[in-house]
Amino acid sequence: MIPFNPATDEHRAARVRCRDACARYNLLSPNSQPEERAATWYKILNINTDIFERADACPFESPIVRGPIHVDYGTRLRVAPTAFLDSDVLIADTPVIDISIGERTIVGAGVCIYGITHALDWRERAADTGGALAAPVKIGDDVWIGDNAVILQVLSTSRPGLERVSRCTELTTCRRPGVTVGDAVVIAPFTVVMEDVPAYHHVCGNPARVLCKVAPDVGSAEGLEYHADGIRVLEEVCARSALKSNCNSRMLTPEAVEYAVSTQVTSRVTGDSSVAATGMAVALELVVFGLALLLGWSLVHEVLS
Repeated sequence: MIPFNPATDEHRAARVRCRDACARYNLLSPNSQPEERAATWYKILNINTDIFERADACPFESPIVRGPIHVDYGTRLRVAPTAFLDSDVLIADTPVIDISIGERTIVGAGVCIYGITHALDWRERAADTGGALAAPVKIGDDVWIGDNAVILQVLSTSRPGLERVSRCTELTTCRRPGVTVGDAVVIAPFTVVMEDVPAYHHVCGNPARVLCKVAPDVGSAEGLEYHADGIRVLEEVCARSALKSNCNSRMLTPEAVEYAVSTQVTSRVTGDSSVAATGMAVALELVVFGLALLLGWSLVHEVLS
């Protein structure tokens, strides 16, 4: 991670400039011309388009960005022109290292992407330097990030004197600074991504866990356990949870599949039995009602005769 001081006059001015550019972009009408949107978008990235006499003369292609958009600096933000960013995307970038979003990538509404974090020690955060740390975020091509997902930086706990809590080791270890999301990854809504995601895989949860490949004919990722059909074993939830029957059988161990099938069969038989019992009860009530009606009519007939 790269330390930098966001409290300097230069960095403050850069944030003000970027906020102003974002505000102008967010005021654009949905019916505004693509050239105008492109010129305004590149103002956020601090690319000078004033050399062109008219806004519609801007030669740059820009991604489809549905405002409002929130960016801190913009100068090291790289978004492919074929990408799509939905509304209320937050990109907490820095002026010292890149955040990149690849071709044809879809970023859902409310997604937060953090290229910045702060020191764990409160004294470092309170110092004049601000304790800010920057790390790269690289999002590949053809990625789909679901609404309200979060991509953030996790501080490494390998510094001397910082001992990990054993039960949280998996959550607090960062192999290297930054986060890389591979090509064609699918990130489920509300997922929290804190480490690299292998290409062509689907992840979800907090923290993110790999569920399966996005297609059976793509390559496997190193360090993951797969079934013969190429789908990763879903250890958590499916292997130990009481909700095994709700899991996709492609992601289960053979034992879990057998349990899930038996559970589903049992529930199906139980459901059929309960339906049959309910039908018989209704029929019996109708018979009793008919007999009572017939008996009542007979008594009335005898009294009147």
